[in-house]
Amino acid sequence: MALPRWEQLREFVSLGSVRQATRSHAILAAAFGVVSLLFLVQLLAVLLGTTAMSVILLLAFLWFVWMVLLALVFVFLEQRLARLVLLVFLLVILLMFGLASPYTFFGALFLSLMLLRGLRKAQEEQAILMIFAPMRLLRKGLFAIFIGLSVFFATAYYAFVVAEATERDVSISQEVFDTAFVPVHGLLEAILPGYERGMSLEEAEGLVLRRIVPADVQQNAGQSLEAISFFGPEERERPLAELTHDKVNELIATMITSYRNAIAPIFILGLFFVLQLLSFPFRWMLLGVALLVIKVLRWYNIVVIEEDTVAKETGVLA
Repeated sequence: MALPRWEQLREFVSLGSVRQATRSHAILAAAFGVVSLLFLVQLLAVLLGTTAMSVILLLAFLWFVWMVLLALVFVFLEQRLARLVLLVFLLVILLMFGLASPYTFFGALFLSLMLLRGLRKAQEEQAILMIFAPMRLLRKGLFAIFIGLSVFFATAYYAFVVAEATERDVSISQEVFDTAFVPVHGLLEAILPGYERGMSLEEAEGLVLRRIVPADVQQNAGQSLEAISFFGPEERERPLAELTHDKVNELIATMITSYRNAIAPIFILGLFFVLQLLSFPFRWMLLGVALLVIKVLRWYNIVVIEEDTVAKETGVLA
């Protein structure tokens, strides 16, 4: 026995007539595409080293406009067109950032997947609502986007800024080391009579032997010390300060090489949590601005709320 159908009224959003809606969809899609391209180009310029305040402020403005347009895409754009727009965005962001490093490829891909997930969440919410409620749509769709943005910004900042710094050879210059080594010279002069700055390691060892070893065994002791020394004959003839400087830099390079592979995930994860924390006030600000834009569009009849008859099946006792 067929179940009876009960008709219900459901509100849905319309952009006017069919022709007007098609044109409005095209305008919204084009606006989102243009602002997305400008936003990504400006972001790339900042990551490559542009530090002018005007450029940074323009980047922040473009990011906010991009987010508002993304909210309108989630609410108003037809499902297939919205997915097409986001797939084009995926292609562009992968070409601009994904080829730079594996980290930016992951970040760009993750952001794009979160965009598609947010769109699906918003559309699923719209499908079950009987009224037009943009706040619920945006909360379902946009909040996931901030997770994707945090991952993308963290990976991009590491790849373009931090990774370059960690890959450079980190060393202490000879001038800085000589200044820091002055107290060591003073200590050696105090405990080793006859010590002079510029002495080689071999000469300094000779002073130590003459101070603590009897004269008749100094020669044998010197030969034994040379045999067990960590330094070769050429190194032992170099000035003590210069030799110490080189060995300290070698130790620093070894330590950085050992921990370099762990720097990336630790830094990206830490920056992700920082960005998530900082994004909370912007989420609600963005929601407020998006809702205000929707009200303005309704005020000028660019967006029209209409009612549609929806059939719903229910089971009843015969």
